Amino acid sequence: MTSKPGVEGLHLYTVPEVAGILRVKKGYVYELIYTGRLRSVRLSQRRIRVTNHQLKQYLEQETQGQAENLCLASLLKEEIKNCGESQKEGAKPIHHYGISGPG
Repeated sequence: MTSKPGVEGLHLYTVPEVAGILRVKKGYVYELIYTGRLRSVRLSQRRIRVTNHQLKQYLEQETQGQAENLCLASLLKEEIKNCGESQKEGAKPIHHYGISGPG
């Protein structure tokens, strides 16, 4: 049996299968598809499939985004800490920069 080029290793998932893999509701998977965060293949008006490659790409993209958010949160936390220390030294208050403090 010969395999067609580009099809080897390809798996198509239905929306309910993707929802099961991600452990979310089907509606959320449809939202991911319609907003473009999760790429898909539309076979017909009512038939949508997600390839294993598209699902992997989505997961990598989301993981990368979370890592960037953690990095930004860490930088922001450090900046707030530094700002608090500089206020003790007579620097301008944080509200001067248009940033509201806690509360």
